[in-house]
Amino acid sequence: MTEFNCSAGGQYSAGNCVEIWLEDGIVNVLYLDNAEVTVETKKEMFEVYKDITKGKKHPFLFSAAGSIWFTKEARDFASEMESLQPFLAVAMFAPTLGYRLMAEFYAKFNKPAIPYKVFKEKEDAIRWLKTF
Repeated sequence: MTEFNCSAGGQYSAGNCVEIWLEDGIVNVLYLDNAEVTVETKKEMFEVYKDITKGKKHPFLFSAAGSIWFTKEARDFASEMESLQPFLAVAMFAPTLGYRLMAEFYAKFNKPAIPYKVFKEKEDAIRWLKTF
């Protein structure tokens, strides 16, 4: 059985650079400032997703507290694992132009198979996710 670092409030951490929690039926994924996301981080995240969702598909809200770096191997692994993820829909909260460009670049080249949308306002992202 996989052990997770989970706080009393139900907040998980993965790779010391990502916080994950379930709130109002939405899985929130927050990349911490200066996050370097590796294959190992993505594997931990996948295990947390399975644990937190109990194997059922959920809407996911991704956001970042600052700069993020994904290794090429982590990006490739994420693409390979997409069909196994418990994503019902994905909203990317990207308040800055730089984050929006990265999120839109991802969608353009990886063509997610599930509903995927980029938002400048967090409230708009949550409102959209609640339609799923």
